[in-house]
Amino acid sequence: MSHAPEPTPGPSKKRPLSQVTHSDDHTEAPQKVSKIHPFFSKPQEKKAEFKWLESLGPARSCLHGINLQPRASTKVAVLDLDGTVIKSEFGTKSANGKPSFEWWRSCVPDKLKELHESGYAILLVSNQGIKPGALKTWKEKIPLIGQALNTVPFRILAAIQKDRFRKPMPGMWYEIERVFKEENVEIDKSSSFFVGDAAGRQYGKGKADFSSTDRKWAENVGVKFYTPEVCFTLSKAGDGAHGF
Repeated sequence: MSHAPEPTPGPSKKRPLSQVTHSDDHTEAPQKVSKIHPFFSKPQEKKAEFKWLESLGPARSCLHGINLQPRASTKVAVLDLDGTVIKSEFGTKSANGKPSFEWWRSCVPDKLKELHESGYAILLVSNQGIKPGALKTWKEKIPLIGQALNTVPFRILAAIQKDRFRKPMPGMWYEIERVFKEENVEIDKSSSFFVGDAAGRQYGKGKADFSSTDRKWAENVGVKFYTPEVCFTLSKAGDGAHGF
């Protein structure tokens, strides 16, 4: 009885040990590679935020704060806060009980950014002779303004007593001159200006600004004065008999 020839064994599919690559060797447990998200791959620089500094004056009656890292400049854009940069609502809180604010006009942030990019140092000044509780709420509101102006460095001074810092007295201006001199910068008053709503304007029919302290402050300091309407909307409407 004939038998079918047995098949000739083909070449072995096994490779010599010398040809086995490291990836082919499964005898060792694979090493676990930790994947790091790019966000965490490098240390993140903490962006500076608004902070209150030590108050100024012998009685610490001038609050002093900075947003980001404001630099001294020969030209300064000084602005009143309430009624000029934001709507005047002393100590107000939102419905959930937290401090809140509203821009005087929607164009205010863009204008402040434009001034900053044009080389102006931004300085906010304010009279805040209010009760401690309302002052606390007001102070909590300023960091919110800083968050909304997260690309605009600014400095803020606020007089909380009736002394040399309170507008129209020029004490807050003298402090800025002193701070800038520490950076070897002398302010050019001819290139600087002040914007405020207390301009002593008469609107007719018994309507008028509550005071003229902002206009008088600019006169005492020796810088040009503008109302918010002129600065932010380039309009003389509502500037009254004392308009520009």
